[in-house]
Amino acid sequence: MRLHRGLTITLAATALAVTVAVPLTTLSSSSGAPAPTVTATRVVSARLTSILRSATREASNATGTGYWLVSSTGTVYAFGTATLYGSMAGTHLNAPITGIIATSDAKGYWLVASDGGVFAFGDATFVGSLGGTSLLSPIVGFADAAASGTAGPAGPPGPVGPTGAQLLNGSTAPSGATGSNGDYYIDSATSVLYGPKVNGAWPGGVDLIGAAGPVGPIGPIGMPGPIGLPGTPGATGSTGPTGSTGPTGSTGPTGPTGPAGPTGPTGPAGPTGPSGTTASAEYYALMPPDNAATVAAGASVAFPQDGPQTGSASVRSGPSSFLLSDVGTYEVEFQVSVNEAGQLELALNGVSLAYTVVGRATGTSQLVGQVLVTTSIPDSVLQVENPPGASTALTITPLAGGASPVSATLIITQVG
Repeated sequence: MRLHRGLTITLAATALAVTVAVPLTTLSSSSGAPAPTVTATRVVSARLTSILRSATREASNATGTGYWLVSSTGTVYAFGTATLYGSMAGTHLNAPITGIIATSDAKGYWLVASDGGVFAFGDATFVGSLGGTSLLSPIVGFADAAASGTAGPAGPPGPVGPTGAQLLNGSTAPSGATGSNGDYYIDSATSVLYGPKVNGAWPGGVDLIGAAGPVGPIGPIGMPGPIGLPGTPGATGSTGPTGSTGPTGSTGPTGPTGPAGPTGPTGPAGPTGPSGTTASAEYYALMPPDNAATVAAGASVAFPQDGPQTGSASVRSGPSSFLLSDVGTYEVEFQVSVNEAGQLELALNGVSLAYTVVGRATGTSQLVGQVLVTTSIPDSVLQVENPPGASTALTITPLAGGASPVSATLIITQVG
């Protein structure tokens, strides 16, 4: 199918799409009858819009042997006998140039921008513009208001020119047999533009749907509007309820001390009170045979043997755990000989008491602790343990310094 020449391109002033309306008319069939005419309208991508919008505009001179092209940046190019009278090249524009028109004698021209700005060169006269005016839509056209003479009679028809380049389309890529040299082709299924066809071959296509551009920067904040007129004063409201009484003021300073009164007679002596008692208990271990295994991190030292005891402030609940019977304060003393550098601490009801940690880095001295422990519930459980975070298991030293078993002791005394 061959398309007759006829391409209409409409650029929407505020849109990023291009409407391409191409009359598609098939060549005559073998019977000589023309095939039906089909009009294909397609909205192509913003990329084709960009290609068409950035194309230069053209104006010819009076002799028809030269012309000017202008780009959207205001650069003017002169060809043939056309003379360059100046351009906006290198000048900042508020809006792109959308048109150029020559004066009637071709010795000057005007440029027009999409915001209505007009720039005159050569013998073109500047008589005003819309630059700086708020427009509902961009300017897309310009016309010279010069007077024209009476139209002459119509000339005879010229000879039929050769078939021009055509814009073809289809739902697949073009084959070698599609179209003629100079033609263009749009694959409507993929929005790819091919052309121009050269030496019977189609070049690689251009994707009309480009990638989405980045989000533009946020525009500047507008100027604050003027302050409005004060409103009419409202009516006086009713009296509110009485507030609550304020707090009592602070106490005034103490007055001066009065004179001392006379000393009174000595009162009789009171009866002698009962003697106080202290509940205390000692628990111990002998190595050997006690604590034969090392004490791992988080494990408790055993004190399996009972020493002297007064009162019942503490009782044994196991080889290494002891119940503090009453709620109160207890003084706890312990001493243990170990082989390694390490630490010991007290744990109350399974919770380590950080302030009770004792230890040594080197040497052969004993680990000795003396602290106060306060309970909040009856029968609290007390233990002497290798701290859970310790990296070394402790060996309780047997026969330290001689042949007799060495003791480790724990003394618990209720003091309050």
